[in-house]
Amino acid sequence: MDEVTQQNAALVEEAAAAAGSLQEQARQLADAVAVFKLNAGEVIDVPAAQLAGRARTRPLPGQDALALEH
Repeated sequence: MDEVTQQNAALVEEAAAAAGSLQEQARQLADAVAVFKLNAGEVIDVPAAQLAGRARTRPLPGQDALALEH
């Protein structure tokens, strides 16, 4: 029983550390995107076709980099 309690305590500590790390990462992400401000009520509509293929900036393993050129 004592061993299980110690394991649970270790898991709680790991979870707390992970939560703290995620909180810091969320803060950093919020800081990074804070530069992108829109006026109140402003909406920018970008067609999905225009965004297609922009998320991947380098070829996947096994793909030729030249194959990505249009």
